[in-house]
Amino acid sequence: MKHQKKILPVIFSLFFAPMLFANPLAGAFTGKVAMLSNYILRGVSQTQNDPAVQGDIAYRMKNGFYLGLWASNVDFGATDPAHVEFDPYVGFFHQFNKDWGVNAMLTRYVYPSAHAYNYTEMWLFITYKFLTATFAYSVDNNASDTVSSYYGIEAKHALFDYLKRKYLKGIYGFVGVGYSNKSRRVDGGTYYDYKFGVGKKVMGIDTEIGMTQTSGRSVKNKLNCTHTYFSIAKEFG
Repeated sequence: MKHQKKILPVIFSLFFAPMLFANPLAGAFTGKVAMLSNYILRGVSQTQNDPAVQGDIAYRMKNGFYLGLWASNVDFGATDPAHVEFDPYVGFFHQFNKDWGVNAMLTRYVYPSAHAYNYTEMWLFITYKFLTATFAYSVDNNASDTVSSYYGIEAKHALFDYLKRKYLKGIYGFVGVGYSNKSRRVDGGTYYDYKFGVGKKVMGIDTEIGMTQTSGRSVKNKLNCTHTYFSIAKEFG
């Protein structure tokens, strides 16, 4: 298992190196700030059902390569030392045509006041029109040499644009399902998570309201239940 942990970054380095050094300065910074009523990851609240403030800054190159830093407050319990999560990441995005796209990313979950939680995860997103398939894999889950994986599929599509009503234009709906295998911070081995909701950009601000649900006989934590959330976000760059 320790050899797998060393091999994974090497594979990503070999994959991304040619893209990084091909005109590396051609790009631009982008950013995003968001406020959420609940920070939910794969159906599980990361803030004890309390609000979260999140930020993201990235440098995106024209050749598809990007790197950035994402951050959020977290709360895993009154006696838990983790309060902030920082996720540095590096990746590559390519749009083959108007329908197909792929996004590969390597991210490190960092908890400054709880280093034992730190771990690395590889992500792969494949998009086709309004569908996105997600695969995530980690060989050092919870810094304990525990392998974990996640598979998900999500659909996101405009709901009322065909009605030609200005006040309905831009409203979209989304629905998704995911499968976690030994996912972090969930007791037991496997479970499913489901989500659905609606969203709309209002005066340049992305708004979204949704609901998530988890199921599985191994899910015992009281936070692994139905959650509703509301979020607002603003992108820059």
